[in-house]
Amino acid sequence: MFKSKTLLVLLGTWILLCASCNNGSKVKIAEINNVEFEFEGPLYEGANTAQYLYSVDLKKLLEQKIVKEGAIKKAVLNSAIITADSCEDCYNFESIKSLVLSIVSDGEIPMKEIALLNPTDSKTNSQTLKLAEEADIADYFNTDKIYWVLDADISEDIDDNLVLFGDFKFELRYD
Repeated sequence: MFKSKTLLVLLGTWILLCASCNNGSKVKIAEINNVEFEFEGPLYEGANTAQYLYSVDLKKLLEQKIVKEGAIKKAVLNSAIITADSCEDCYNFESIKSLVLSIVSDGEIPMKEIALLNPTDSKTNSQTLKLAEEADIADYFNTDKIYWVLDADISEDIDDNLVLFGDFKFELRYD
């Protein structure tokens, strides 16, 4: 009798803890692909910056018909891959020493570095960036616009434009 009551109390406590941890949040893995970063030439040796304006559409991103304002409670970048065109006369990562990905919004939210790679691998046209630990970016997804900022540290002057593409995967927790 005592063992069954203890087991019942432990089971009830476990269920209560699980329910309180979830807080009714839902999780969505969202992908934003083919983000184009165009670095307008001439580019000079050192840091060069390109940006992409992303209009946040939570209904589309979360695949929901109705989304409350401020619905995103937590957002974490799970992967960031930057690629270059693989054409004969295109610039690839031979001229790029490092990459830093940051985000910023029009509001009062400060710019946040969310991924980087130093050094890049010059032998491939696809670079997987290292993610910033504990970078919760929910506030950015609760705005209308996000600016993706990609900094490329270039090892030599380039007279032409340089185009890189980003594929990003996020874990979004929302109500």
